[in-house]
Amino acid sequence: MRAFIVEDNGDPIALNHTQLNFDHCMASRVDRPDFEYFVTHNWELVNIDKYDHVIVAKSGTIFPYGYYETLIDQINEIGAKFIDVGPVTIIKPGGTDERVSITPNWQMDDIAHLLVKNSQGVYILHNEIPIAKSATDQDVEWAMTLSSGFYINYILHCNGFKENADIHHVDISKPSLMVREYTIKNWNGLNFKYWVKILHEKFPMLELFSKKVSDKVLDHMEESFVDWLDHWKMYQNCNHHYHHCNINFIDNILEKHSPRDKTSVFWFNGALKRMPANLNKTSRQSYEATKQFLNTLGVHNQDMIVYGSDHCVNEYNGISVRDAIRKTTFDSRETLWKRIPGHTGS
Repeated sequence: MRAFIVEDNGDPIALNHTQLNFDHCMASRVDRPDFEYFVTHNWELVNIDKYDHVIVAKSGTIFPYGYYETLIDQINEIGAKFIDVGPVTIIKPGGTDERVSITPNWQMDDIAHLLVKNSQGVYILHNEIPIAKSATDQDVEWAMTLSSGFYINYILHCNGFKENADIHHVDISKPSLMVREYTIKNWNGLNFKYWVKILHEKFPMLELFSKKVSDKVLDHMEESFVDWLDHWKMYQNCNHHYHHCNINFIDNILEKHSPRDKTSVFWFNGALKRMPANLNKTSRQSYEATKQFLNTLGVHNQDMIVYGSDHCVNEYNGISVRDAIRKTTFDSRETLWKRIPGHTGS
Protein backbone atom coordinates (compact mmCIF):
# COMPACT_ATOMS: atom_id res chain seq x y z
CA MET A 1 0.00 0.00 0.00
CA ARG A 2 1.16 3.53 -0.83
CA ALA A 3 -0.10 7.00 0.07
CA PHE A 4 -0.23 10.45 -1.48
CA ILE A 5 -0.35 13.42 0.90
CA VAL A 6 -1.06 16.97 -0.19
CA GLU A 7 0.01 19.73 2.20
CA ASP A 8 -2.75 22.24 1.54
CA ASN A 9 -1.93 25.95 1.47
CA GLY A 10 -5.59 27.00 1.47
CA ASP A 11 -5.92 27.61 -2.29
CA PRO A 12 -8.64 25.21 -3.52
CA ILE A 13 -7.69 25.64 -7.19
CA ALA A 14 -4.05 24.76 -6.50
CA LEU A 15 -5.22 21.77 -4.43
CA ASN A 16 -7.46 20.51 -7.24
CA HIS A 17 -4.65 20.82 -9.80
CA THR A 18 -2.38 18.67 -7.63
CA GLN A 19 -5.07 16.10 -6.87
CA LEU A 20 -6.45 15.58 -10.38
CA ASN A 21 -3.04 15.13 -11.99
CA PHE A 22 -2.43 12.10 -9.81
CA ASP A 23 -5.76 10.59 -8.79
CA HIS A 24 -6.93 10.10 -12.39
CA CYS A 25 -4.99 6.82 -12.11
CA MET A 26 -7.88 5.43 -10.03
CA ALA A 27 -10.03 5.05 -13.14
CA SER A 28 -10.50 1.65 -14.79
CA ARG A 29 -7.08 0.85 -16.19
CA VAL A 30 -4.40 -1.78 -16.28
CA ASP A 31 -2.74 -2.34 -12.88
CA ARG A 32 -4.87 0.11 -10.92
CA PRO A 33 -2.58 1.31 -8.10
CA ASP A 34 -3.06 0.70 -4.38
CA PHE A 35 -3.09 4.25 -3.00
CA GLU A 36 -4.69 6.08 -0.11
CA TYR A 37 -5.04 9.86 -0.30
CA PHE A 38 -4.79 12.57 2.35
CA VAL A 39 -5.13 16.35 2.60
CA THR A 40 -3.54 18.06 5.58
CA HIS A 41 -1.43 21.06 6.51
CA ASN A 42 1.46 18.89 7.75
CA TRP A 43 2.33 15.42 6.46
CA GLU A 44 3.58 14.39 9.91
CA LEU A 45 -0.05 14.21 11.05
CA VAL A 46 -0.48 11.09 8.89
CA ASN A 47 0.65 7.73 10.29
CA ILE A 48 2.89 6.64 7.41
CA ASP A 49 4.46 3.53 8.94
CA LYS A 50 2.10 1.09 7.23
CA TYR A 51 2.96 2.28 3.71
CA ASP A 52 5.69 1.06 1.37
CA HIS A 53 6.27 4.68 0.42
CA VAL A 54 4.47 7.98 0.69
CA ILE A 55 4.43 10.89 -1.76
CA VAL A 56 4.27 14.35 -0.16
CA ALA A 57 3.50 17.38 -2.34
CA LYS A 58 2.35 20.91 -1.63
CA SER A 59 -0.80 22.31 -3.25
CA GLY A 60 -0.07 23.55 -6.75
CA THR A 61 2.68 21.03 -7.41
CA ILE A 62 2.08 19.08 -10.61
CA PHE A 63 3.28 15.50 -10.09
CA PRO A 64 1.37 13.45 -12.70
CA TYR A 65 0.80 9.77 -12.13
CA GLY A 66 2.28 9.00 -15.55
CA TYR A 67 5.58 10.61 -14.54
CA TYR A 68 5.52 8.82 -11.18
CA GLU A 69 5.17 5.50 -13.04
CA THR A 70 8.54 6.13 -14.72
CA LEU A 71 10.17 6.50 -11.29
CA ILE A 72 8.75 3.44 -9.49
CA ASP A 73 11.66 1.08 -10.19
CA GLN A 74 14.15 3.75 -9.17
CA ILE A 75 12.24 4.49 -5.96
CA ASN A 76 12.13 0.80 -5.07
CA GLU A 77 15.88 0.43 -5.57
CA ILE A 78 16.83 3.40 -3.39
CA GLY A 79 17.41 2.51 0.26
CA ALA A 80 17.19 6.02 1.71
CA LYS A 81 14.16 7.11 3.73
CA PHE A 82 13.76 10.48 1.98
CA ILE A 83 13.85 10.89 -1.79
CA ASP A 84 13.44 14.42 -3.14
CA VAL A 85 12.10 14.75 -6.68
CA GLY A 86 12.18 18.50 -7.18
CA PRO A 87 9.61 19.96 -4.75
CA VAL A 88 8.09 16.51 -4.07
CA THR A 89 9.35 14.26 -1.29
CA ILE A 90 8.91 10.50 -1.34
CA ILE A 91 9.24 8.90 2.09
CA LYS A 92 10.06 5.22 2.60
CA PRO A 93 9.30 4.47 6.27
CA GLY A 94 11.54 1.40 6.21
CA GLY A 95 14.47 3.18 4.59
CA THR A 96 17.77 4.21 6.09
CA ASP A 97 17.93 7.65 7.68
CA GLU A 98 19.36 9.31 4.60
CA ARG A 99 18.19 11.83 2.01
CA VAL A 100 18.85 11.56 -1.73
CA SER A 101 17.63 13.46 -4.77
CA ILE A 102 16.29 12.56 -8.20
CA THR A 103 16.48 15.38 -10.72
CA PRO A 104 13.05 15.75 -12.35
CA ASN A 105 12.91 16.09 -16.11
CA TRP A 106 10.46 18.98 -16.05
CA GLN A 107 9.16 21.82 -13.89
CA MET A 108 6.43 20.58 -11.56
CA ASP A 109 4.72 23.96 -11.35
CA ASP A 110 4.60 24.38 -15.14
CA ILE A 111 0.91 24.10 -15.97
CA ALA A 112 1.52 25.40 -19.51
CA HIS A 113 3.85 22.44 -20.13
CA LEU A 114 1.21 20.04 -18.84
CA LEU A 115 -1.52 21.57 -21.00
CA VAL A 116 0.66 21.14 -24.08
CA LYS A 117 1.26 17.48 -23.20
CA ASN A 118 -2.44 16.84 -22.53
CA SER A 119 -3.51 18.58 -25.73
CA GLN A 120 -1.00 16.69 -27.93
CA GLY A 121 -1.20 13.19 -26.43
CA VAL A 122 -1.88 10.17 -28.62
CA TYR A 123 -3.15 6.83 -27.34
CA ILE A 124 -2.56 4.52 -30.29
CA LEU A 125 -3.97 1.82 -28.03
CA HIS A 126 -6.23 2.41 -25.02
CA ASN A 127 -4.66 1.66 -21.59
CA GLU A 128 -7.65 0.01 -19.92
CA ILE A 129 -8.96 -3.55 -19.84
CA PRO A 130 -12.50 -2.80 -21.07
CA ILE A 131 -15.46 -4.24 -19.21
CA ALA A 132 -18.08 -2.63 -21.39
CA LYS A 133 -21.61 -3.63 -20.44
CA SER A 134 -24.20 -4.39 -23.07
CA ALA A 135 -26.96 -1.85 -22.53
CA THR A 136 -29.34 -2.05 -25.48
CA ASP A 137 -30.99 -4.65 -27.68
CA GLN A 138 -31.04 -2.16 -30.55
CA ASP A 139 -28.08 -1.76 -32.91
CA VAL A 140 -26.19 1.48 -32.31
CA GLU A 141 -26.89 4.13 -34.96
CA TRP A 142 -24.82 7.00 -33.52
CA ALA A 143 -21.64 6.89 -31.45
CA MET A 144 -19.26 9.47 -30.03
CA THR A 145 -15.82 8.53 -28.75
CA LEU A 146 -12.47 9.91 -27.76
CA SER A 147 -9.89 9.20 -30.47
CA SER A 148 -7.99 6.84 -28.16
CA GLY A 149 -7.41 3.21 -28.97
CA PHE A 150 -10.23 0.75 -29.55
CA TYR A 151 -12.43 0.97 -26.46
CA ILE A 152 -15.32 2.14 -28.62
CA ASN A 153 -14.98 -1.10 -30.60
CA TYR A 154 -15.68 -3.13 -27.45
CA ILE A 155 -18.79 -1.04 -26.85
CA LEU A 156 -20.04 -1.44 -30.42
CA HIS A 157 -19.18 -5.14 -30.40
CA CYS A 158 -21.16 -5.94 -27.26
CA ASN A 159 -24.16 -3.77 -28.16
CA GLY A 160 -24.22 -4.30 -31.92
CA PHE A 161 -24.10 -1.49 -34.49
CA LYS A 162 -25.52 -0.67 -37.89
CA GLU A 163 -23.41 -0.79 -41.04
CA ASN A 164 -24.11 2.88 -41.74
CA ALA A 165 -23.68 4.09 -38.14
CA ASP A 166 -22.29 7.58 -37.61
CA ILE A 167 -19.11 7.51 -35.47
CA HIS A 168 -17.97 10.87 -34.09
CA HIS A 169 -14.38 11.10 -32.87
CA VAL A 170 -13.77 14.01 -30.50
CA ASP A 171 -10.49 15.07 -28.92
CA ILE A 172 -8.53 18.09 -27.74
CA SER A 173 -5.48 16.51 -29.39
CA LYS A 174 -5.16 17.14 -33.13
CA PRO A 175 -2.38 14.54 -33.48
CA SER A 176 -4.66 11.96 -31.88
CA LEU A 177 -7.43 12.68 -34.36
CA MET A 178 -4.98 12.51 -37.28
CA VAL A 179 -3.59 9.15 -36.16
CA ARG A 180 -7.08 7.73 -35.55
CA GLU A 181 -8.35 8.83 -38.98
CA TYR A 182 -5.28 7.44 -40.72
CA THR A 183 -5.62 4.13 -38.85
CA ILE A 184 -9.30 3.70 -39.69
CA LYS A 185 -8.69 4.47 -43.35
CA ASN A 186 -5.53 2.42 -43.84
CA TRP A 187 -4.98 -0.37 -41.28
CA ASN A 188 -6.05 -3.81 -42.51
CA GLY A 189 -6.69 -5.02 -38.95
CA LEU A 190 -3.69 -7.38 -38.85
CA ASN A 191 -0.38 -7.28 -36.93
CA PHE A 192 -0.99 -4.25 -34.74
CA LYS A 193 2.61 -3.90 -33.54
CA TYR A 194 3.79 -3.65 -37.14
CA TRP A 195 1.09 -1.02 -37.73
CA VAL A 196 2.45 0.98 -34.80
CA LYS A 197 5.86 1.07 -36.54
CA ILE A 198 4.18 2.37 -39.69
CA LEU A 199 2.44 5.09 -37.68
CA HIS A 200 5.74 6.23 -36.17
CA GLU A 201 7.21 6.50 -39.66
CA LYS A 202 4.17 8.42 -40.93
CA PHE A 203 3.90 10.69 -37.87
CA PRO A 204 7.40 11.43 -36.45
CA MET A 205 5.91 13.46 -33.57
CA LEU A 206 4.53 10.23 -32.07
CA GLU A 207 7.96 9.72 -30.52
CA LEU A 208 7.19 12.75 -28.32
CA PHE A 209 3.50 12.37 -27.61
CA SER A 210 2.38 8.76 -28.00
CA LYS A 211 1.61 6.61 -24.97
CA LYS A 212 3.10 3.16 -24.45
CA VAL A 213 1.33 0.22 -26.10
CA SER A 214 0.46 -2.29 -23.36
CA ASP A 215 0.98 -5.97 -24.16
CA LYS A 216 -1.73 -6.83 -21.61
CA VAL A 217 -4.26 -4.61 -23.36
CA LEU A 218 -3.31 -5.91 -26.79
CA ASP A 219 -3.57 -9.53 -25.65
CA HIS A 220 -6.99 -8.84 -24.12
CA MET A 221 -8.16 -7.25 -27.35
CA GLU A 222 -7.03 -10.24 -29.41
CA GLU A 223 -8.77 -12.64 -27.00
CA SER A 224 -12.02 -10.61 -26.90
CA PHE A 225 -12.66 -10.36 -30.66
CA VAL A 226 -12.85 -13.81 -32.22
CA ASP A 227 -14.31 -12.12 -35.31
CA TRP A 228 -12.01 -9.08 -35.22
CA LEU A 229 -11.43 -8.73 -38.98
CA ASP A 230 -15.16 -8.83 -39.76
CA HIS A 231 -15.80 -6.31 -37.00
CA TRP A 232 -12.97 -4.01 -38.16
CA LYS A 233 -14.08 -4.00 -41.80
CA MET A 234 -17.65 -3.20 -40.80
CA TYR A 235 -16.40 -0.46 -38.49
CA GLN A 236 -14.20 1.04 -41.22
CA ASN A 237 -17.23 1.29 -43.49
CA CYS A 238 -19.25 3.33 -41.00
CA ASN A 239 -19.56 7.09 -41.41
CA HIS A 240 -16.65 8.58 -39.45
CA HIS A 241 -16.49 12.23 -38.41
CA TYR A 242 -13.59 13.97 -36.63
CA HIS A 243 -13.96 16.95 -34.29
CA HIS A 244 -11.17 18.90 -32.62
CA CYS A 245 -12.65 20.25 -29.39
CA ASN A 246 -12.55 20.53 -25.61
CA ILE A 247 -15.00 17.94 -24.34
CA ASN A 248 -16.69 20.55 -22.12
CA PHE A 249 -17.84 22.37 -25.27
CA ILE A 250 -19.52 19.83 -27.52
CA ASP A 251 -23.00 21.33 -27.65
CA ASN A 252 -22.48 22.73 -31.17
CA ILE A 253 -21.36 19.32 -32.42
CA LEU A 254 -24.44 17.69 -30.89
CA GLU A 255 -26.65 20.35 -32.47
CA LYS A 256 -25.16 19.77 -35.91
CA HIS A 257 -24.93 15.98 -35.65
CA SER A 258 -27.91 15.20 -33.49
CA PRO A 259 -28.25 11.89 -31.63
CA ARG A 260 -31.88 12.65 -30.89
CA ASP A 261 -34.20 9.64 -31.23
CA LYS A 262 -31.26 7.42 -32.18
CA THR A 263 -29.75 4.45 -30.37
CA SER A 264 -26.58 6.21 -29.31
CA VAL A 265 -23.49 5.66 -27.16
CA PHE A 266 -20.69 7.92 -25.93
CA TRP A 267 -17.31 6.80 -24.56
CA PHE A 268 -15.60 9.78 -22.91
CA ASN A 269 -13.38 7.72 -20.60
CA GLY A 270 -11.48 10.05 -18.20
CA ALA A 271 -11.55 13.22 -20.30
CA LEU A 272 -13.40 15.08 -17.54
CA LYS A 273 -10.48 14.35 -15.18
CA ARG A 274 -7.65 15.91 -17.13
CA MET A 275 -6.21 19.40 -16.89
CA PRO A 276 -7.72 20.87 -20.09
CA ALA A 277 -11.21 20.29 -18.66
CA ASN A 278 -10.30 21.56 -15.18
CA LEU A 279 -7.96 24.50 -15.60
CA ASN A 280 -8.47 27.10 -12.85
CA LYS A 281 -11.27 25.11 -11.26
CA THR A 282 -11.76 23.93 -7.71
CA SER A 283 -12.82 20.32 -7.24
CA ARG A 284 -16.35 21.55 -6.56
CA GLN A 285 -16.32 23.47 -9.83
CA SER A 286 -15.02 20.35 -11.62
CA TYR A 287 -17.97 18.45 -10.17
CA GLU A 288 -20.38 21.15 -11.34
CA ALA A 289 -18.79 21.01 -14.81
CA THR A 290 -19.42 17.25 -14.88
CA LYS A 291 -23.09 17.83 -14.13
CA GLN A 292 -23.27 20.47 -16.85
CA PHE A 293 -21.63 18.08 -19.32
CA LEU A 294 -24.17 15.34 -18.55
CA ASN A 295 -27.05 17.81 -18.69
CA THR A 296 -25.86 18.93 -22.14
CA LEU A 297 -25.93 15.34 -23.33
CA GLY A 298 -29.37 14.94 -21.79
CA VAL A 299 -30.76 17.87 -23.75
CA HIS A 300 -29.97 15.96 -26.93
CA ASN A 301 -30.83 12.42 -25.83
CA GLN A 302 -31.65 11.33 -22.28
CA ASP A 303 -31.40 7.70 -23.38
CA MET A 304 -27.88 7.97 -24.77
CA ILE A 305 -25.73 5.24 -23.20
CA VAL A 306 -22.56 6.56 -21.60
CA TYR A 307 -19.23 4.98 -20.68
CA GLY A 308 -16.67 6.95 -18.70
CA SER A 309 -16.26 8.74 -15.41
CA ASP A 310 -16.77 12.08 -13.74
CA HIS A 311 -13.91 14.39 -12.71
CA CYS A 312 -12.63 11.80 -10.22
CA VAL A 313 -13.85 8.26 -9.35
CA ASN A 314 -17.58 8.13 -10.10
CA GLU A 315 -17.87 5.75 -13.07
CA TYR A 316 -20.57 5.24 -15.68
CA ASN A 317 -20.54 1.89 -17.47
CA GLY A 318 -23.36 1.38 -19.91
CA ILE A 319 -26.04 3.51 -18.25
CA SER A 320 -28.29 6.15 -19.75
CA VAL A 321 -27.51 9.83 -19.44
CA ARG A 322 -30.67 10.08 -17.36
CA ASP A 323 -29.28 7.58 -14.84
CA ALA A 324 -25.80 9.12 -14.93
CA ILE A 325 -27.31 12.47 -13.92
CA ARG A 326 -29.14 10.79 -11.03
CA LYS A 327 -25.89 9.11 -9.97
CA THR A 328 -23.89 12.35 -9.95
CA THR A 329 -25.03 13.93 -6.70
CA PHE A 330 -21.75 14.66 -4.90
CA ASP A 331 -18.10 15.57 -5.46
CA SER A 332 -16.55 12.08 -5.67
CA ARG A 333 -13.08 13.47 -4.89
CA GLU A 334 -14.31 14.10 -1.34
CA THR A 335 -14.86 10.35 -0.92
CA LEU A 336 -11.39 9.48 -2.21
CA TRP A 337 -9.30 11.97 -0.23
CA LYS A 338 -9.31 11.82 3.58
CA ARG A 339 -9.00 15.13 5.35
CA ILE A 340 -7.04 14.96 8.57
CA PRO A 341 -9.13 16.08 11.60
CA GLY A 342 -8.60 19.75 12.28
CA HIS A 343 -7.85 20.56 8.64
CA THR A 344 -10.19 23.28 7.31
CA GLY A 345 -9.49 23.40 3.58
CA SER A 346 -12.33 24.02 1.13
